[in-house]
Amino acid sequence: MNKKRWRILILGILFFMAMTLFPVISTIKYSRAIRLTPRYANATEQQTIQPDSVTQARELYLTGNYQKSIELWQVAAREFAAKNQPFNQAMALSNLSLSYQKLGEWQLAEKAINQSVSLLENNSNYSLTLFAQILSIQGNLYLETGRAEQALESWKNATELYIEIGQADKISQSQINQAQALQELGFYPKACRSLIQALNIDNLACEWSSELQAEITAVPVNSLNGLALTQLGSIFKSLGDFPASIQVLTIALEQAKQINNPEQIAKNDLLLGEVYQAQLNSPAFEPKDQDKFINNILQLYSQAAVISNSPLIQVQAQLKQLNLFLQNNQSPEFQALLPEIIAKIVNIPSSYSSLNAQFYLIEMLIQSASTSDNITILELDIQQLLTDVTAKAQQIKTQRGIAYSLGLWGKYYELKQDWDLAENSTVEALNTLVSYQDAPDIAYQFLWQLGRIRKATGKTKQATANYTQAVGLLKNLRKDIIATGLENRFNFQENIEPVYRELIGLRLQQNPSQLDLKESIDLIESLQIQELNNFFQVACVEEEPDNLSQTDTEAAIFYPIILQDRLEIIVAIPNKPLRHYSAAISASELEDTYRQMRRKLGFSFRERDLLPIAKNLYNLMIQPIQSELKQNKITTLVFSLDGILRKIPMAFLHDGNQYLIEQYKIATTIPGLNTQNLHSLDTQSLNILVAALSNASQDFSPLPAVENEVKQITQLFPSSTVLFNDEFTSSNLQQAMRQVDASIVHLATHGQFSSNRDETFILTAKDKIKINDFERLLKDRTKDGVTPIELLIMSACQTAAGDNRAILGLAGVAVRSGARSTLATLWPVSDESTALFMATFYQKIAQSNISKADAIRLAQLELLERGYRQPFFWAPFILVGDWL
Repeated sequence: MNKKRWRILILGILFFMAMTLFPVISTIKYSRAIRLTPRYANATEQQTIQPDSVTQARELYLTGNYQKSIELWQVAAREFAAKNQPFNQAMALSNLSLSYQKLGEWQLAEKAINQSVSLLENNSNYSLTLFAQILSIQGNLYLETGRAEQALESWKNATELYIEIGQADKISQSQINQAQALQELGFYPKACRSLIQALNIDNLACEWSSELQAEITAVPVNSLNGLALTQLGSIFKSLGDFPASIQVLTIALEQAKQINNPEQIAKNDLLLGEVYQAQLNSPAFEPKDQDKFINNILQLYSQAAVISNSPLIQVQAQLKQLNLFLQNNQSPEFQALLPEIIAKIVNIPSSYSSLNAQFYLIEMLIQSASTSDNITILELDIQQLLTDVTAKAQQIKTQRGIAYSLGLWGKYYELKQDWDLAENSTVEALNTLVSYQDAPDIAYQFLWQLGRIRKATGKTKQATANYTQAVGLLKNLRKDIIATGLENRFNFQENIEPVYRELIGLRLQQNPSQLDLKESIDLIESLQIQELNNFFQVACVEEEPDNLSQTDTEAAIFYPIILQDRLEIIVAIPNKPLRHYSAAISASELEDTYRQMRRKLGFSFRERDLLPIAKNLYNLMIQPIQSELKQNKITTLVFSLDGILRKIPMAFLHDGNQYLIEQYKIATTIPGLNTQNLHSLDTQSLNILVAALSNASQDFSPLPAVENEVKQITQLFPSSTVLFNDEFTSSNLQQAMRQVDASIVHLATHGQFSSNRDETFILTAKDKIKINDFERLLKDRTKDGVTPIELLIMSACQTAAGDNRAILGLAGVAVRSGARSTLATLWPVSDESTALFMATFYQKIAQSNISKADAIRLAQLELLERGYRQPFFWAPFILVGDWL
């Protein structure tokens, strides 16, 4: 299945989130027993309620007869006004607003709720319960008309009132509503904490753990807790923690079945399907039986559509089915389902949630048309949906909805290459926004779109300006939004990365100036920082501009930048203007080069089988500047590697006579490394903490040469602290990290770095240390005042095969933990050759005045001289970070 082909650009709003809101019909049962704040006097007005009409209106609302309930609420509001009963009038108006909301009559709904709030604000002795209920209804209106910040404010105020009144269930309900708005705004950890509070779980962080699982499993079964659990599962999905999401949603589903709540069952089925589909789209995920896995997802969507009575939930479930059909090239199923969805979606009452469902469908159809010959088949459907959704957005008067619908017209015309209409519609969409800063998630998309359109029509200067604006908005977006998940509106590889690369391509396409080169370096480093934050799903690195000056005047820094049709290379040589050249190799050709290299690394291949690949890469990346490197007496080459190049060891490049490592010291720099603050190891007072595992453990093979590796380290550095085999546990390592003042931490054990954080680990004698726990362990050491780690050595650890984002885990450990450098391997290496490499490395490090990069180089050369000529043995060792 070609997963990437059918991935859809997810909207500026996560329309599937609007499923857990729990508005209530406001009521008033006034008595002097109701607690009021000190500034309020007890009400002197005797409030009388017409029980029959109000009860009848309420029953009509609850049975879905919203039009009839509107008529009765209008009558009640007029009667209460005539009797000068403002509180009852406010109650009737708020419920009138709620009924209008159900029919999508948003202007009338807003007018009614504003009158309701005004009545209470003009009368100081109102019931706190009534005001809290009215604020809850107001928050619902704000969220459904695309004003999440205002919704959050209303629900915060409602929560404060419920706390003052002491209504525990209403507090929880209001906290769930707050989480809805927070999730809409991208504040996922805050939303998670709000839900944990709503579930009455104390003092637990929003990170999945056995303790949190136990607390959630013990939550009492009721509809309110079910809502909270459903939304919590949705948030874990947004955070990219799919196992946690599945566990929470499974518990929520079981609760919904226990209380026989069909709507909650449908919502959990739908969300579970989404989580499984997100897993399926994850590059590191390969289910054993993919067809069965896909069928299970389709079954969940189908169940949700059948069980739910909500037209919106039904359509959302069918939309996800449609998307899965597209991903699997199931054209007949797609064509059969599409007309049914279109017929339903245009008849759903207008709301922000229904608008976004329609936007999602339009995006899907445009994407489908752009990757096939379906444009003429789908054109009428796209036009019909766009016309309908534009009218609905204008009816609701939502700025975001109107802007998005106009932007999609522009995208449709871009597909048709009707450039004038495409540009005009996209400009109109952007002009609809009062401020780009108020809707950066929408503005950046359509600035990017406008840049593409103008680039296609030769308006390069204007296109560059549009791309620059789009990147500026992305840089200023809250980092916790950029850092999250795979299926949300900021899918990194598809919705963010191309903006940066296309802008770099524009800047470097013709005789770039020094400013263009400098800004291109800034852009690629900014992109790599965004990528690192996205990998960890937390903002772990801040952008700090590097002026390219550095303490090592004999080191040249290479910035290879992979574009779709070529490889751009910028080289920084100390005290010289930036150099730039291009290589005629596409991104897909580089991928093929990597695959050829990995295929020929096996024992059945000889050194000469790999030389053509090594020579080709050398000619592309090094040969154009080789003479200048010699002329400027460069001894160290530092690479800021991009994409798949991270998986290709630069030491392996060959000029026809020698490998690059035979001529230069080599290191890899990482985003966030300050090259002006490099310094070498203090070898006079070197102390080493060694944690090693030679025995087989947890289905991993033994590493017999590790014992000899440890012996040689302790012979050279007798004061080393060693945790060997059974002594190497998580708790012992944590204790040693805090107590041992070691500048080198050496881990000789199985480990793996992957783009899937759950598959990124360090093996101990009894368990696995996951990457976040490992990073926290390293960080805690610095909090205790122990010397920061100068060098972290990961012997026998590897990056996941074929995963070009896996190196981010390696780089991220160094950056986030404060370790200045990390030494690890790109692929599984020979146990014996690794032991020899490490012995030589430590022998060299023990000498004075030798850099880390030089010690690694000499160790690699020793392997070459000892007969380990095949690059498999010596090439995968890479130094990430400070190379001195």
